[in-house]
Amino acid sequence: MSLAWTSTTGETLFKGEYAAFALLGDEQRVVLVGNDGVRLADLSRQEMLDTVAHSFSSGHKAVTFDAHGQRLYVAPPIGRTVEVFSLPNMRREAAVQGLRSSIVRLIAASKTRRLFASLQGGNLVQFDVRGKRPVSKRQVQLPHNGLALALSPDETLLAVGQQGKCALYRADSLTFIQALPSADAVWAVAFSPNGRFLAYGGGAFQERDGGPPGEQVHTDVFVHDLHENRVALHDQLHRGLVSTLAWHPTRALLASGGLDREIHLWSLESPEEATYQGTVTPEHFGANQLVFTPDGQHLLALTNKALEVFDMEGAPPLKIERQSTSTPLAQVSLETRDTFFPQQLLFREDQLWVSGTNQWFRVNLKTYAVEAHSPLFPHGLGVWLEPDAHLLARITGGDAPDTVKIEVSDLSGGTATLFSFPSRYSGHVHLSPDGDRLVYLNEKGHAFQVALDSSHIVREARRDVATVGLVDTGSPNPLFVTSSGFGDRQAVRLWNLDALTSTVVLRSRDFAPLAGQVASAVWHGAGVIALGGSEGGVGVVEMPIQRARFFRHRHNKGTVYSLAFNADATLLASAGEDGTVRIWDALRGDELATFEGSALVRVVAFSPDGTSLVGVDEKGMVYLWPLETATALLALTRPETTGIPSSEAASENQSERESYLARAREEGLSAYAEVSAALYERWSDRPRPRQSAPDLVSAYYEAHELLPKFQSEVEEFARSEDVRFRHRPDGVKSLDRVVEKMKLNTALIPIDLLGATVVCISLRDMYRVAERVAEVFDVVGFRDRMVFPVRSGYRDLQFSIRFGSHVAELKVVHELFADLDRYEHRMYEVQRAITAEFAGRELPQVENWVTQALNDASTTLYGKAWARVRDREGGAL
Repeated sequence: MSLAWTSTTGETLFKGEYAAFALLGDEQRVVLVGNDGVRLADLSRQEMLDTVAHSFSSGHKAVTFDAHGQRLYVAPPIGRTVEVFSLPNMRREAAVQGLRSSIVRLIAASKTRRLFASLQGGNLVQFDVRGKRPVSKRQVQLPHNGLALALSPDETLLAVGQQGKCALYRADSLTFIQALPSADAVWAVAFSPNGRFLAYGGGAFQERDGGPPGEQVHTDVFVHDLHENRVALHDQLHRGLVSTLAWHPTRALLASGGLDREIHLWSLESPEEATYQGTVTPEHFGANQLVFTPDGQHLLALTNKALEVFDMEGAPPLKIERQSTSTPLAQVSLETRDTFFPQQLLFREDQLWVSGTNQWFRVNLKTYAVEAHSPLFPHGLGVWLEPDAHLLARITGGDAPDTVKIEVSDLSGGTATLFSFPSRYSGHVHLSPDGDRLVYLNEKGHAFQVALDSSHIVREARRDVATVGLVDTGSPNPLFVTSSGFGDRQAVRLWNLDALTSTVVLRSRDFAPLAGQVASAVWHGAGVIALGGSEGGVGVVEMPIQRARFFRHRHNKGTVYSLAFNADATLLASAGEDGTVRIWDALRGDELATFEGSALVRVVAFSPDGTSLVGVDEKGMVYLWPLETATALLALTRPETTGIPSSEAASENQSERESYLARAREEGLSAYAEVSAALYERWSDRPRPRQSAPDLVSAYYEAHELLPKFQSEVEEFARSEDVRFRHRPDGVKSLDRVVEKMKLNTALIPIDLLGATVVCISLRDMYRVAERVAEVFDVVGFRDRMVFPVRSGYRDLQFSIRFGSHVAELKVVHELFADLDRYEHRMYEVQRAITAEFAGRELPQVENWVTQALNDASTTLYGKAWARVRDREGGAL
């Protein structure tokens, strides 16, 4: 067999320090696991598509993929857990916990849905991963740690690399079969696609006579013919430890890689004699993982610094050069003398105003000509325009250390007003539309509001230290966004510039998939915030529930400089350090178009008529790109309704929704009305859930059996959402209370025998957590007791969830109601006991007085709690 390559040197696809990768089924996407998280990438375009909301600060020791279940398993080097992620939606699932020691290696069986883990100390464990939570099935003790794991194609055999041997086990029972000898530790194992050959290799450092330790390396690559039980190949060509082995999908071709920056290839198409096929060399040091593409035309190599590709001769190149999808309608040069950093775009009728660090320009959008511009301001740190383009604010360095000067002047030639503020950098300026106020925010989170007519500071506010990514909305709306902090202490604030007040609307956990720092942000009045990161991430988050619509990583780890929504927030534009400008479906995250300038585009904005996108690069070139392609794709990709409802049905549904929204607003939930309606509509048409057990005794026994697992999953869910949880003191609902309840309705077995409460500190957290319940549990019913509270005034969001064959209750409640409920529930128990005792009969006078007084007291207490919540949070974002 002849084997030829387009190049024997690897071509870099993605730079970065990754521990492992896997191809998804369509061959165009790859999952990369690195210290900064798990990333989904497009191979042909070399673009990051998405990232999971997780990062591995301490690296990772073992990684494996389950192709059938589309799951990723990652074990950190310290700790006794395995993180589980679903692919390709990149969602985190329930972790494997409770292991005796840390993990050395992992391997997933895609067909039989098992997970195998070798642990420190020689334990080999098998897990069943068919359900949402992995379950340990069996384990055996090995004489040495399992250094490498591989499964045969039919998943009946498990090969375990150990010190001095490669051992074979039955995968179902972990029964030992055979040991294949090796002189040193076995670090890599792989079965051929037809199951006939087992390749294993490794090595060890040896000490030369009289020489220092580690100066010489002894390596081996063996191929064992399992049909004839003989060694078919013994290779000692590698000069570094053998760390990875890969078989071609259709040929008996083996690739071996190690720490010597060489990949050797061997053909075993003739079982009697192995044939050496040559060597290819990665661009970067080491080969940690090798994978052939399913068509066999490309070999992917993961090195210490990059993912690289080798193309076989005659194969179409895997790497396709990216091309811009559209050319500009027009380009206008501002003819700036120096490097120009644009920071603000304003549209006024047929004019575009562009301001930057030291100059402003006015462009006629009909003639595409520069009509006017300011002189070059010396020592400029920023130029900002008032929304009506009447006033100009210019920032320069101050006379005293760590200060800046802001000069406000009338563009018609009026007098200038000078202010001085503490700052080491330029900060951010906003001029009010009426021209009577200026707001300045510095890098330390110190905000000043100044009255321009009196030059007095009217208001001051101090917030987070080290405020970064100060971004105006680009509209007269006095709301804008700032971000601050670093790492897991980042926060995003929404500011009201009239009152100079701010609210933290997002914390780091809400935008963890963004990765890196928040570098840009923009708010839209439709209730969404777009974020751009320092590592190429772009995302949209819905308010007030902090629900992420999407996060994408296609700016290839470069900073996202600028973001802009169109008028109705259906499109989002982003400009990045990778030189591209991208248009997104702001609801689903689909990329609709890509543009490029001749230099880095620093700021973008949609034209008022929505027909074009305007961008300005750092050399002063203005671009107007058409949006026909993007809007056409948007219409094609947005999901359509199946079937055409009758006008009566549509009218009835709309009327029901409007009534629901009106009721939510009446209850003081204006900021959450849409979210609440969406939750209601999602489950309102479900039939009332019922227990599957034939009788109460069976259901009660079933609840006791499921209690530990139910409580464990609720606790894990609450911790992942950073909220409190509360179980019943006695675990399962007491039998006395069940009997009382069934006296009122003997036909139904209660669906709250198992129950738990998730306690949130705010309404915002409640609705955020409620949106996540269905992602973790099987929801079969929902009651919105926030909009429709119980008679006493108690409020929560109540979910019925299917737990195995049992139905359980999960409540999401505000902490004020949860704390009050502990005391009020005692009054409720007295009421219920009296009602049950006299079921079907009229209450005597004394009992009637007691129940009425208790009912009034409960109503008063819950009324006070709700008034407090409404005053504090009801209208908040």
